[in-house]
Amino acid sequence: MKTYQITKYITAISAALVINHTYAESVEVLTEKGVFLEETKKDYAAAITTFDQAIAAEKKRSKLNELLYRKAMCNKELGETAKQLAILRQLVQSGNKNDSWVKKAQTIIQEQVKEDAPSEEIIAIRDALIKATETNDFELFHSLCNKGMKEALSKVILESVSDQLAAPLASGYTTTLIKSDTKGLYSIYIWQLDCEDGVELKMTLSLDKKGEVAGCFFK
Repeated sequence: MKTYQITKYITAISAALVINHTYAESVEVLTEKGVFLEETKKDYAAAITTFDQAIAAEKKRSKLNELLYRKAMCNKELGETAKQLAILRQLVQSGNKNDSWVKKAQTIIQEQVKEDAPSEEIIAIRDALIKATETNDFELFHSLCNKGMKEALSKVILESVSDQLAAPLASGYTTTLIKSDTKGLYSIYIWQLDCEDGVELKMTLSLDKKGEVAGCFFK
């Protein structure tokens, strides 16, 4: 009976080792194939497909950061910058900040945000909206909006938001641009507001082609 149990135990371990070895090989092989398609063949669509297969097979994090980064770079080569930045942000948020691939992703994101940095006019609009929200100044807020936003906004809505945010905004705050996208139908900016009373807010501002406010949200 004991001999049978030991044999069964050894067999189970051996099977597990074979599975792990095969798994490791599959991820390694897929990664190498993807790199070849990306760097040598310049077939970025095929490389993305291969990296996706490797990502699906990668249950550990040993290769995941590299795979995500390489996939994002292939998206960039295909002109899919929105997808590229979305993947890079996913990598930065979930990865080890000391990892070389995460650092590369962070650098690219910072460069993109700097490139799309808002003008002084947009900063003035942002500050006016924050002030209007803090003081419940409906006329000021309303004057900056386009037709659709004016129709959607009511005094009751602004008053409700103001009731929640007036105190932290009045305490003072610093703003940090964390995302910008100016390539679509609307220019979108997202700032983090670190209020002096310890409250952290995110402000999303959407502007139409005329520079009028099409959306403004706090959370």
